[in-house]
Amino acid sequence: MFERTSALLGSGSVVQCDDSCFAFGYGANPIGTAELDAVLGFFGAEFFAPSISGCGGHTLNVTRDALREIERNVCRRMVVYLLQNDFRMFSVRPVRSAALEQLADAFMEDMGECSCYTNTAAIPDSRGDCASASWLPVTRSTCDILVCAANARYVAYWVYSDDE
Repeated sequence: MFERTSALLGSGSVVQCDDSCFAFGYGANPIGTAELDAVLGFFGAEFFAPSISGCGGHTLNVTRDALREIERNVCRRMVVYLLQNDFRMFSVRPVRSAALEQLADAFMEDMGECSCYTNTAAIPDSRGDCASASWLPVTRSTCDILVCAANARYVAYWVYSDDE
């Protein structure tokens, strides 16, 4: 599972992640349904999500109150937005928006039919911009974004946080 997403992240041909702080991961769906309870069961009371670069990570406390369901097309835009924030904040290399969109498309294709959730109310518009940001935190950082999806077999997530 996640062959396309992992290939794009691992090869470095689309996105160089060695100076990034976001986390991407996935695992078995603990209850076999594409529902919020599957996401909550996956994360448990506390969950450590290592950063893609291998430098640190994010300790998550994901609660029912923090997450809200979003549509698949919004999930895709949120993944791009999350990655744009991370690369703007932490990477020394410029990253083309097309590369991030390719990565988000691969993720959505890998997930197939799924339900999607986020902890933020800041939904990016078609350009990827947010007019305002509000969220319920899932980390101890000043700002964080969690985007996750569940299908019958897997729960997958993207996490960005910063303390600026």
